[in-house]
Amino acid sequence: MQLRILATFIVFISASVDVTSLSTNPLPTTGVFSLNVALYVKEERREEFIKCIQANQEGTLTAEPLALQYDWFVHPKSLKSAKSHS
Repeated sequence: MQLRILATFIVFISASVDVTSLSTNPLPTTGVFSLNVALYVKEERREEFIKCIQANQEGTLTAEPLALQYDWFVHPKSLKSAKSHS
């Protein structure tokens, strides 16, 4: 069974940040944006992946001043008990 990880990354984009390279679609130049993803991890890679996403979360929240939030959790149906990591 694959491990299902849900992650949310919220960032504030200020007028001083060039967002034109992020997409071919026109983007607003300021505001708060959220990226929500569902990741499916092979069971045998679970521990490795959790260490990686924990490091990503810590690095984002400590080194990226415009990052407002970085939450992730294991989907409850992936495990016998849900684990929150926000």
